[in-house]
Amino acid sequence: MFPLGNVLFPGQQLPLQIFEPRYQVMIAEVLAGDGEFGAVLIERGHEVGGGDQRSNIGCVAVVERAQQIDDGRVGVLARGVERLMVEQWLPDDPYPIANVIRLPRGTTSIEGHAGSAQVRLQLQELVALVAPGEEVAVPSGQSVEQFVDWVSATVGFGAWDAQQLLMASTVDEQIAVLTTLLADAIGLRRLQQGDR
Repeated sequence: MFPLGNVLFPGQQLPLQIFEPRYQVMIAEVLAGDGEFGAVLIERGHEVGGGDQRSNIGCVAVVERAQQIDDGRVGVLARGVERLMVEQWLPDDPYPIANVIRLPRGTTSIEGHAGSAQVRLQLQELVALVAPGEEVAVPSGQSVEQFVDWVSATVGFGAWDAQQLLMASTVDEQIAVLTTLLADAIGLRRLQQGDR
C-alpha cells in the first residue's frame, strides 16, 4: 500500500519518485509480481515516520513504467485501475500492508444517462469561466463510470472533495457528489469574477 497526499482515480496516471528504502523494497516486490499496488489518501498526519491516518477507500494502481535513477531513486509511472476497500491494515513491515477487496463498478452506457449530461453541461460552464473560448475534450467511448472518474481526476478537486467522490459506492451517488462540487466551483468562480 502506498499512502499519498492526493487521491488516485481509476484511469488516472500516477507519477512517483520513490526514494524511501521501504518503498524501494515495495516497488521491487511489485515489479517482481503482478505490477499492482494500492494507493490511499493520508487523511490526517504525515506518512513519513508513521502516526498517519489513512483512508480505507483507495485505488488499485498498476505500474506502466519504472526506471532506476542514478541517485538511487526509482521513477515509476502507474495508472489507477479500480477502487479498493481496506478490510484490515497490517503492521507496516517493512512498508504499509493491508488486506483489501476490489470494488468494481458496472459499465453503464453514457448515452441517455441524465446525470452524466448534467455533469457535462456543468463542466462546459466551468471551463468557459476559467478559460473562455476553450473546448471540453471529453474522451469518447467511455462508460458513465469512466466519464465520472475522468471528470473527477481532470477538474483537480482538493484531496477531501476527491476522496468523497472516490468513496461514493455507486455511480449515481458519485454523480450527485460531482454535480454539487461542480456547482460550488462554478459559484466560486463567478464570485471571484464579480458575477452575481
